[in-house]
Amino acid sequence: MVYTLTLNPALDYYLELDAFHLGETNRSKSETLVAGGKGINVSMMLNNLGVSNQALGFLAGFSGEEISRRLQRANINSRFVFLKNGYSRINVKILSEEESEINANGAIPTQDEIEMLLHLLEGVSQDDMLILSGSLAQGMPKNFYAQIMKQCSHTPIILDTIGEALTLALPYAPLLIKPNKAELEGIFHHKIYSLDEILIDCKKLQEMGARNVLVSLGGDGAVFVGENAEVYSLSVPKGELINSVGAGDSMVAGFCMGYLRSQDVKEAFYYALASGSASAYSEGFGSLQKVEELFHQMKEEE
Repeated sequence: MVYTLTLNPALDYYLELDAFHLGETNRSKSETLVAGGKGINVSMMLNNLGVSNQALGFLAGFSGEEISRRLQRANINSRFVFLKNGYSRINVKILSEEESEINANGAIPTQDEIEMLLHLLEGVSQDDMLILSGSLAQGMPKNFYAQIMKQCSHTPIILDTIGEALTLALPYAPLLIKPNKAELEGIFHHKIYSLDEILIDCKKLQEMGARNVLVSLGGDGAVFVGENAEVYSLSVPKGELINSVGAGDSMVAGFCMGYLRSQDVKEAFYYALASGSASAYSEGFGSLQKVEELFHQMKEEE
């Protein structure tokens, strides 16, 4: 079983506009409300890929109840801890000439509620995979992901977060981390201008504990540095960009599927980029058919 963890889920409210002007009244062409949060996005894509999974995390208030309803409608298997106070986030995503986001803070779990979540994770075994995605909920200790990784030390873990939540967890040897270029620059406090600089930073992250590092470069593709000195760089497959929201989380799902199939990190990397691209080229999350099509397109161009 694959478990995804989302500590700060959200209702994502997408507003499509012809143009967005600050300081003025803007009217949308269409509105869409979806259950979001990075781990939930991974679960959505895993479902599309046919990978059995369960979504874990925190929910709160009327917005949390709506997230739960939407997950049920999407046939997402889930077990969330419902917080007594606060509301799950409602994030606004503006789709016009450029994509803009306004992300809320979310509810604050108590220590007892945190312990309830840790108890849920006691059932995760070495035969499972655990995906830790996104920001910590408000008020949580920066080393919380590190605590989970220590508790689940025999379980393969994919870690997709930033800042101290990432760096404090690296000594526990995550199977994969997935920073983008901007996040990589933030970790090491410098601008990146070349592939060589990316590779140097990836090796530093491995020295800090990461086993494999996948760096997403948006429209420029992705770079992978493996624990056995593998280095792969891929351009994105051909397609028309429709919506990049959730593409990074789809990459995580694709890597997970590919790795579970073959234990081959190169194949998993190809599936990661194919999955991220399939979602970027779709209205929602990419289909398995689209992922396989893009995967074989990249293999033919290898």
